[in-house]
Parts: sequence; structure tokens; C-alpha cells
Amino acid sequence: TQCTFQTGATSSSETSGLASTSPPGRLKPFIIVTTLLLLLAGCGCFCCYWLDLLDGGEEAYGIGHKRPFGTSRHPQLPVPELADGFPPPGRFYQEQVRQLRPLLMRGAARQTRAFRMWDDDYFLQLPLDPNSSQVHVETTKKESRQQRTYDTPFHQFVRSYNTSGHYMVASMPRFLAPDFPLPWSLQCPDVAGALVEAIVWFSSGGTSSVVHTDAVDNLNCVLRGNKTFVMVDPAVHGHRVPIDRPEGSYSSMDVDSVDFRAYPSMADVQFYIAHLFPGDCLYIPFKWIHQVRSYGRNIAVNLWFDTALVRATDNCNEERPDPAWLIDTASFKGFGYRPPTDLFAETLRQAAGPLDFAALLDRIVPVFKAFDTNGDSLMDLTEVEGQPVERLRDIDRHFLQFDRTVREMMEILARERDEL
Repeated sequence: TQCTFQTGATSSSETSGLASTSPPGRLKPFIIVTTLLLLLAGCGCFCCYWLDLLDGGEEAYGIGHKRPFGTSRHPQLPVPELADGFPPPGRFYQEQVRQLRPLLMRGAARQTRAFRMWDDDYFLQLPLDPNSSQVHVETTKKESRQQRTYDTPFHQFVRSYNTSGHYMVASMPRFLAPDFPLPWSLQCPDVAGALVEAIVWFSSGGTSSVVHTDAVDNLNCVLRGNKTFVMVDPAVHGHRVPIDRPEGSYSSMDVDSVDFRAYPSMADVQFYIAHLFPGDCLYIPFKWIHQVRSYGRNIAVNLWFDTALVRATDNCNEERPDPAWLIDTASFKGFGYRPPTDLFAETLRQAAGPLDFAALLDRIVPVFKAFDTNGDSLMDLTEVEGQPVERLRDIDRHFLQFDRTVREMMEILARERDEL
């Protein structure tokens, strides 16, 4: 077969034949613009390809580079599980709280009225006054700590959350508190007196938190939907996770795409993973680093409690869960509460430099010497924040035994800071 390519002028017959298939004049700009957009898209993909090659990807920076928080060269570790609900308080305190060990308790919240009843129909039939049923709402599902928030009547939120994409993060409303008893593991007079706050997390799913730590212990129960918790043991890998916003105890890293060029130490972090389903509860120990994602219509309740306030567990309810021990009968310290070590660290953070505390030692309990890890008689922020988690808890406990001394010390440090 012979192929012939013709150049030059075209016959009138050919021209007339082609004219019928040529695009109308009004379509030519559209075709030109579309072609340019396709070329730009192609160039963009080409550039991205070469940028990825130049970046080096995981081959250069390690497994987990540009992946969601929770991936590294180490295998993920499962959180230890208990298959039959909450452990009794004494065992929970000795084996989990004192040892700073997380625990996933399957089905622990299934016996609550909240698990049985909490759905939109139930919420909307509650007789509520709009003015006295305000709840706090966040406007973005990916937490940034800078997102806009507002308060709205609970019924208004329930009617709109599926389409607005907004996310209720609010202290347990009084009208819902009777539906959720205090978890059996916390049914001790001392523990009940150490409760800081109960929070309801309510969304249509797809939420993600920042990487952060809590200054107190945390018990989180999922009632609707699923949640995944990615956690890091601070005693083992805490120094590798950049909590670069210490004023809020969180990291500014992008949890959806962790950049190992900016955070190279993240390549060596080992993660614990806990997948929670409706009715499951997770204990997150004091200062454990964690990040949370939710899936599907999602409701959860978490309880923060400060075990530094717990002096005895020998008078706990060890026989069986008491459903009459309700959250609405408990007393919470509220969001304004901060453990003493946090307050102390904040004072040093605001100071111009290390503070000489030799002159204060005759008024301060000996436990303060634990901060001076290098023996230079100077106390600085690095020493306070670098304490092992176990020691921080012990220091908190000692602080709370000497409340008056601590308050006097804080007043003295504040005056010295002003003089500086």
C-alpha cells in the first residue's frame, strides 16, 4: 500500500468537502481555550511528576513521608484490648492508670441509655428551650485550632449538621447527662472528685484532630460511627513528635500529609492504633500523644480526669457497675482547670530566661529539686517540659498536697517575671 502526503493548495472540491466538517466560527474560541487548559493540566502533571522525583519521596525520606500521621518504618502496634467491658476500678487504676498503659474496652458503653437512644429523632423530641440548650460548634471538620466557632441551640444543630458539615464539640449538656452513667472504672469517690470535664463530640463523620496531648487522663466512648486513634508512647518516642505549639499542647504538622523533610524524626516513630466501633471505649493515659479520625455519623463522649488528685482507691465500687452513678450527679472542675505542672511551665514560658530558685527552696517542697536535672540551681522550660511522664504525675500529686505553697510560689514568680 502506498501512502501519499499532499501539500500545497487544496482543490475546490476538497475544500467544499472539508468545509462541512470544520467547526463553526463561534466554537473556535471554545476549542482554543479547552486545548490550552488541557495543555496546562498536562504541564501541571508533568511538573508534579518531576517535583516528586526531585523530592525523592519515601525512598529518600522514609516510609510515611507525605502520608497520613501514623505511618513510619516501624510496624503499627495494637492497643491492648479487654473483650468484656470496663475493668473494676481498682484493677483499672493499678494496671492502666498507674502504669500509663492504654486500654481498648470492647462494648463497654453498650449498656448505657445513650447507646440505646441517641439518634436524631430522640434528640429532636426532647422538650428544650432554645435559650438554655446552647451547644458549642466548630465550623471545619479538620481541626486547626484557628477555625471559627459559635454557639447554637441543640435542636438547630441536629437539624443542620448533616448538610452544614459543622461539628459539635461541647460540654455534656444537662439534658443529655442522665443518659450516660459514670463508667464503672471511674466509680470511686476520689476519682469522681478528680473529674475535669465531659465532652460530647457529634458530627456527620469525616473529622480529624490535630496531633496533641492532654494534660490529664482521658476515657473516650464511641456511641455512633467509628473512630481511629493513632497514639504515641511519650516515654519511648515522645521526643520525636514535634509538639511545636506548646501553648496548646499540639503540633502544627499536616495530619493528612506528614512532611519528613520538615519533621525528619517522624520517620522513626512507632505508633499504636485503636479502631473503635459503636459501644467501645478507649483509655488514653496522661500525656500520651494522639490524633483522632471519625467515620460515618458520629457521636462520642469523653471524660477527662486528673489522677494526680486521686489519693485512695480502696473505697471504690468493685462489685458491679452502678447505673445510678450518673454524670449529671458528678462535679466537674471545668475547662479552666489546669494541672499545677502546666501552670508552672506556663510561668517559665513567659519569663525572659531561667529563674534562680535557690532563695525559694526554704518555702518550696523538696520535690521542686526534681526539675533541676543538670544540677545548676537554675530552672528553665526545657527541664520542666523534659521530665518523664511518670515524674510529672508524681510532681503534680506533690503540688496538690501543698496547694498553699504552690500559690505563694506562683505569686513570687509572677512578681519576678514583672521585674524582669
